[in-house]
Amino acid sequence: GEVKWSNSLHGMNDPFPLYVMKMSDFLELDLLRPHNELMEMGLLTKLEDDDRTSSVNFISHQWCGRHEADPHGAHLRTMQTVFRMVANGEDVFASECDKLSFFRGYTKMNSQFIMDL
Repeated sequence: GEVKWSNSLHGMNDPFPLYVMKMSDFLELDLLRPHNELMEMGLLTKLEDDDRTSSVNFISHQWCGRHEADPHGAHLRTMQTVFRMVANGEDVFASECDKLSFFRGYTKMNSQFIMDL
């Protein structure tokens, strides 16, 4: 679906602006780097409130290391693989049950899958 946002602070400076990266740059990354490094490298851009044409893919991930988000690049490579698969029109779900669980949550119909694990 389409995501719409507005400046809820009505002209005030946003204390938590959203920064974005081009997908082509994300796919070229070799490491998940800290925000300040990505800024210094010129890879992040502040998403402006009046930019209503951008499509944004939000990614959240769990830190794998104590001092680095992804010290061995495992999460980054997985995220890059999934985005490449989607761009190529490939299915990223291992089964129809996985797909239904993702889009609908777990139901009586697909809960047997969880019990079988």
